[in-house]
Amino acid sequence: MKIFNSTQILRLETLSQRSAKVALSFSVAVLFFAITGCAPKMLPVPKDIPLAEFSNPINSVRSTLPSGLTVHLVENHELPIVSGTLTIRGGTLLDTQIGLTSAMADQMRAGGAGNLTGAELDTELQRLAASVSSGAGPESISISFSCLAADLERVMQLFSTVVLHPRFEEQRFSLWRSQALEGIRRRSDDPWTVAGIGFQELVFGAGAKAPYGRVSTSADIKALRRSGLVAMHRQAITPHGSYFAISGAVNQARVFELLAKYFPAWNSPEAKMHQEVKSANRDTKLPALNFNPKPGIYFIELPLSQASVYIGQQGVARLTPDYPAIDVFNQIFGSGFFGSRLMKTVRTDRGLVYGIFGGVTSGPVRGKAAIAFQTKSESVNEAIDASMSELLLLRSDLASEQELRETQSAVSNAFVFRFDSIDEVVQRAVTLEFLNYPADYDATYLTKIAAVKPEDVREVARSRWDLNKLVVLVVGNKSIWPKLAQLKENPTLKNLAVTKLSFNEVLR
Repeated sequence: MKIFNSTQILRLETLSQRSAKVALSFSVAVLFFAITGCAPKMLPVPKDIPLAEFSNPINSVRSTLPSGLTVHLVENHELPIVSGTLTIRGGTLLDTQIGLTSAMADQMRAGGAGNLTGAELDTELQRLAASVSSGAGPESISISFSCLAADLERVMQLFSTVVLHPRFEEQRFSLWRSQALEGIRRRSDDPWTVAGIGFQELVFGAGAKAPYGRVSTSADIKALRRSGLVAMHRQAITPHGSYFAISGAVNQARVFELLAKYFPAWNSPEAKMHQEVKSANRDTKLPALNFNPKPGIYFIELPLSQASVYIGQQGVARLTPDYPAIDVFNQIFGSGFFGSRLMKTVRTDRGLVYGIFGGVTSGPVRGKAAIAFQTKSESVNEAIDASMSELLLLRSDLASEQELRETQSAVSNAFVFRFDSIDEVVQRAVTLEFLNYPADYDATYLTKIAAVKPEDVREVARSRWDLNKLVVLVVGNKSIWPKLAQLKENPTLKNLAVTKLSFNEVLR
């Protein structure tokens, strides 16, 4: 299978990965604004910028074990390092008990494994200057390692015990629970966290029956038991339909030798039927999204001098046919930071916000179309009006050829820097296959970006934002509440009811 090196990788993310990166980028921008108090002067962009092109393809070695485990290998001896990640289909979207998958995945590593306690495993990995980690995302459970090539045998042994024989020590699990409860208790201290959780619940639903919007509460965490972690591990950890990405100073023969030695049950032909039966008993089909958000203007009162605002609705599914146009739209509208319209107009020209982001993101079933910013309490209405005005302009007017060309150049040139290590390259191959992306997705991406026309960008603004389904959430102090009714003077928001909500761990 052909994949591409770090100069050819396009970021492909699940909803939780994108949300995390957006939140991080927004936080960095806010910090910068708080320190400098001003935006940097933008340099002029040349009119004719060549788009990036593919070069230097790397060939990965792909193979499948009898048990159904798919292995992707990229051999590279530039550094004496080996990294690997096992990706198992599952994840938090499939939780039958809120928080269970996250707890189980975390404790596979933290709670000790085999004959080593958690503390002993920490010490051994520290001695080897190696790492083993485990965690869960919305759609997968992953266990990773990184080590010196000389220590690969020992680290692979430790890695296999974490995967196959976690101890789930009660003491470590109790520590995890205490830390999780403290994090939940402190949610209200961060208005951006409150706004993010509130918007998630308003757009995708709340509670156990809303897998795309639910957020764990202290009651959920307290209800978790070690026995539940053990039972879930027994059911979920299977090679059938899973992927192992490994890269670095190791060859294929050595990889297969180590897999046979430390994962013997995953290599024998007799194991195939057992693993298929085990996998058949696991429902890994993503749940349906059966929630229709109620449009409106919502307010959560917190004693703050600043306000946090989300405006948006449900977004699009992965690989929606117009994804190249969406990527260009996002760059023009609000993900291009200082070069985006939202940043230039709402922040730089009018000084209404500290930082702002806007765009359409995809998700496992549907993502989000959202505008997010923080502003002074007295500027909430004006900032909302200004943000919506920029969206309306993109719905009515065509972007200029110059703006489009500069944006296409920015998107294609950023493509070069998506990943900068060989382990991320091989993980990319796994991600594409895991999420059922077409084999030529990366190879055709830049061509599709270059083919986007101004009319395509306008169509995204029109079709991917339904102005009759907007959810507006404002988190701030009590002085904001009486002013929100004035937003009904905005033609786009005039039919939205204004509702006050409360927040205690989640929306109430």
